[in-house]
Order: sequence, then C-alpha cells, then structure tokens
Amino acid sequence: MKNTGHSAMVSLFLASYEDFKVRLRKRLGSEDLANDVLHETYLRVDRMDVPPNLQQPNAYLYRMALNIAADRRQADARLLTGSEVEELLQSAD
Repeated sequence: MKNTGHSAMVSLFLASYEDFKVRLRKRLGSEDLANDVLHETYLRVDRMDVPPNLQQPNAYLYRMALNIAADRRQADARLLTGSEVEELLQSAD
C-alpha cells in the first residue's frame, strides 16, 4: 500500500491538473504535447516515493513536467524526417 505522502502528491497533481495543462500548453505551444507530458508526469508521480522536505510540491510537480517535455523534445530531435529517410535510402542504392 502506498503511503499518505504519496497519496497527497497524487491528489495535489490531480487538483492542479487543469492549471498545469494551461501553463504547459502556453509554454510548449502544443495542446497535444502538454497532454502527453501530463500523462507521463502522472505515471511518474504515481510510481515515485515522496521526496523528503518538499517546501513547494506544486512547483516540484510543474518542474517535473517541464523536464519530461524537454526530454521528449530532445528525443524527437533525434528522429529523422520522412524526406531524410528517403535521401538515405536513395543514397544507399
């Protein structure tokens, strides 16, 4: 069974969800990305142990979401576009 600190973090995340969504959508410029980031953030919050001595848990959760967004953008930047794949395939012939 999860501890009450964990439950409090999940409850705080859920209570702040709409605020996070608005802020992330503005910050990231994409509602889809904001939704994906919030989903991943929820999964991480649900799996985590509560860090000790969080003075601003809401700020901690928002920063977690921003870090996930940054990770997602870095991963996406490494992907090739369709035209880049075509060029590679044609140059291999």
